[in-house]
Amino acid sequence: MTYGALTWSKTPVSGYARDHYSAHTCRKVIFIAGILLASSICAAGWAASLNQVLVLYSVLGGCFVTTFDTPVLSMLGVYFKDKRAFASGLAISGGSLGGLVMTLVVGVTNEVYGIRGTLMILGGMWLHILVVAAVLIPMRDEFALKSTVICVVQEAKVGEEEEEKSDVSFERGPDSNGGLCDVIHPGKPDVKSEAHSDSRSLICKATITEKSTSCSRVKSSLLACYDFLRTPHLITVMLAAFFGGFAYHNQFFILPRIATEIGMSKSEMSHTIAAISITEFLSRICNGYAAYKLGQRKTLIPVISFSICIIAGFLLAWLPSKRLFVAYAVILGFFGGALLPLLIPIALELVPNEKKGSATGLHPLLNGASIAVGTVIIDDVIQETLSQQLNPML
Repeated sequence: MTYGALTWSKTPVSGYARDHYSAHTCRKVIFIAGILLASSICAAGWAASLNQVLVLYSVLGGCFVTTFDTPVLSMLGVYFKDKRAFASGLAISGGSLGGLVMTLVVGVTNEVYGIRGTLMILGGMWLHILVVAAVLIPMRDEFALKSTVICVVQEAKVGEEEEEKSDVSFERGPDSNGGLCDVIHPGKPDVKSEAHSDSRSLICKATITEKSTSCSRVKSSLLACYDFLRTPHLITVMLAAFFGGFAYHNQFFILPRIATEIGMSKSEMSHTIAAISITEFLSRICNGYAAYKLGQRKTLIPVISFSICIIAGFLLAWLPSKRLFVAYAVILGFFGGALLPLLIPIALELVPNEKKGSATGLHPLLNGASIAVGTVIIDDVIQETLSQQLNPML
């Protein structure tokens, strides 16, 4: 639970950071985070207490996964433009296949090598992130864009420094008593002052200027966030991500109770969950390809999928049986998660290039928040309906 909370809560920070460094730096971040993640999970296998496992696996593991997860997805959006939805569908479909395969692998390794050996094997598997970092070759257009921006910023800074130097200058001159004092000449070249009082005043001015600059930076950052959220249709996509995750993922908390009440065994239930994973894997590939072919009309995919799922849900609610339950599980796996692979491509099409990392980081945050909120609500609903029949609860 701690692992999941840290993973989805830090993704906006990781996405915002991705907007401020180049693709070359992104590869380094992914590479280092992959090594640290594998090391922390392997070290958890040698932990002497549960608290050490909690820190190494949950806290550090969640932080390191967040560090490279959002940059990888944002880089995927940079590489693909016309086929971005298809590429995202292929990338996200790996999660469905991994959820099915890794469950079997972890069960076998736990029986053969124990929990410590399983954690070390998992840590070794996470090293595939190094291969991902190696193939994320920076694009030339992005490098050109970054270098142009850096040159413009550097020229602006040099111009500002020259203007500041030419605004005010000090030199020695006669005072009213016939002595020498510091005379301020605006627009003349700067000359070293020998008076300590003037040095203190300059330090005070510099401090005030630095504080005002930091305040202006904070203000500009807040305004940038506000302008980002005001992107047309972005709020709609965010709401779709939240309620889409709420509607899809939280059904897996209800399915076991339905299976128990209609008399399914544990083996039948496990086979049904496996069928959901397989159909979900195929669905994300097919939906990604369909979104690529439909273009701007790809928003019809979640509308059609929702209609099919709600009809199948009503049939199972009023005519509960094992056959309908298996059929509903297959339909849920194929059509239920149709919206999720499309959210990142749609969000990336709405925002400019310099905000793609922030847009990518919003999806895991909203998806994880919907699961966290939905778990509490579903648990309360189940507790309140324990004494009722199955149909009203559904």
